[in-house]
Amino acid sequence: ERRERAAQRLPLARNYRSRPQVLAAVHHLFGEGFGDGYPPLHASGEFPDPVFGHPVELLVTDKRSYADAPIGWRDVGQLGAPFWSAVAVGVAFTMARFSEAFLVLRAADVGLAPAQVPVVMVAMSVVYAVTTVPAGSLSDRIDRRLVLAAGLGALIASDLVLGLWGTVAGTLVGAGIWGLSNGFTQGLFGALVADTAPAHLRGTAFGLFNLATGVALLASSGLAGLLWQAHGPAAAFLAGAAFALLALFGLAAAIRRIGRR
Repeated sequence: ERRERAAQRLPLARNYRSRPQVLAAVHHLFGEGFGDGYPPLHASGEFPDPVFGHPVELLVTDKRSYADAPIGWRDVGQLGAPFWSAVAVGVAFTMARFSEAFLVLRAADVGLAPAQVPVVMVAMSVVYAVTTVPAGSLSDRIDRRLVLAAGLGALIASDLVLGLWGTVAGTLVGAGIWGLSNGFTQGLFGALVADTAPAHLRGTAFGLFNLATGVALLASSGLAGLLWQAHGPAAAFLAGAAFALLALFGLAAAIRRIGRR
């Protein structure tokens, strides 16, 4: 009954101008045990209850108990060489795997009708969906570097097919191999980040990895667009193959740092 009454009057909390008043409403809605899992509290006091009009006792959190919670730049140095090796390989791979919009452009370039162009993305997505779970399972049983190397090899093959086989059939085959590469690499990079980052910094590690690969994707797509405009589709895809080969060499160089799961 108390929660029902509080729920009816809680909209008034939108006009509350002090934190204690809002906390009082929460106190009545969720009970006295709400917040027991938080760090030790610092002080207590009585504040007017905006729901029922009588004083209630509230505990005020000690801001200093959360002083060590945020992750600062000084913590980045604790991520270690294995993590940064994984980031370097991920960035090189992303430079090779530019935006999938170029698959659509290639489909239009080889003569597919506008209504048929999405078939290329369907082919890529189907292969991706079919291979991603087996690839993840395989990476749990063998050295993940081998699975990642296979994905990089597939990306090199895809870029070569898309760049040199300028037909509808070549574009469909290249898109399918592109999907195979995605299936063998996308989830695996997340696993590598989890493997190489300290447990208490994994959230920061994933954020930094996604930031680095996001910037790389923007750069690679811009570069691919410039090459496409200046020298044609073949130049863009062959440049992608070169970056994938660079990522493969980088993986070989970092093989002792990334290690096995």
